[in-house]
Amino acid sequence: MPDRQAFSPAGLLGANHPFVRVIDVRGALRRQSLATALAILIGIGGFASDEAWGLPLLSIAAVVQLVLSVAYALLAVLQQALAWDLIVEGSGDLPLPALARERLRLQCRRRRVGLARELEELVQVAERWPMTRPTLRPIFDPRQIRAEAAELRLIGARLHAGSIDVRGVARVERLLRLGDSPLYRLESGELQRELKSISAELTRTDTSARDLT
Repeated sequence: MPDRQAFSPAGLLGANHPFVRVIDVRGALRRQSLATALAILIGIGGFASDEAWGLPLLSIAAVVQLVLSVAYALLAVLQQALAWDLIVEGSGDLPLPALARERLRLQCRRRRVGLARELEELVQVAERWPMTRPTLRPIFDPRQIRAEAAELRLIGARLHAGSIDVRGVARVERLLRLGDSPLYRLESGELQRELKSISAELTRTDTSARDLT
């Protein structure tokens, strides 16, 4: 009989892996949220019955639930970013539900087309600046984007391909979403290297797909 522990997040990645820790904390928050929801219901009942403790319990439980919800949402964002890292590193095939869901999302054609559209809009914004409002500078360096416009559009075109390696899509997501990605840094060399790596990965996948046909 297979050891279930071996196929758990901790068994596959180690208990101290950031992805595992985030999953564990989100699970704890989910359980705490259920307990807090019960306290809210009790508080509502007490308040409706004009009990003195009803309103204070309801108020405290509502505040705690709000804090838990915000923390849970922030951890969801962090978990997604860590999932991208695992996919890019080649560990996306691990039998973990959270990873499987993210892989399916990235493989969805609609998601890939959406990313391609975002890349095109990024280039268009950079090309229009500073002709529109020069004082409203984007959070990225428009000059870097204009210099890499051809590469960005090439990546966007490859995202429309019928079958591409999900690792390339994860790298595009990471580039657009993470605030510390080369897209938002001033070092032009970092952005150029990252775009070339993404493009090469997508090209390698396209070549493999043609060889199989």
